[in-house]
Amino acid sequence: PEKAYITNENNKTTLAFAVDADGSLSQPQGLCPYGQYSNVTDSEGNIYVADGEIHVYSPDGKELRRIRLEERPISLAIGGKQGELLFATTTRSIYALRIR
Repeated sequence: PEKAYITNENNKTTLAFAVDADGSLSQPQGLCPYGQYSNVTDSEGNIYVADGEIHVYSPDGKELRRIRLEERPISLAIGGKQGELLFATTTRSIYALRIR
C-alpha cells in the first residue's frame, strides 16, 4: 500500500504515514482527531475509525460521515465478496453494515 493508518489510543488521533519501498513508514500526518481501538480502509481508500462511534474519512482527511451503533465499536474489518460490508465488533455483538 502507499499509505498506512495508525490509531494512537493515548491521544485519540489517527495518523497517515507514507509506506516507503522498503516497507518502512515515514512522513506522519494527522488524519483525524479520533482514534481509539481500530481503523480499516475500504477499496476506495476511505478510512473507518472506531472511537465511540465509527468516523469515516476520505483519503485526504475530509470527514464523510459518522456511523452510530447501539454499542461502542472496538474492532473493524471489511468483508463480503466485493468488500461491501463493514464488520464492527463490540463487547457483546458483531454488526455487519453495507457500505457499498
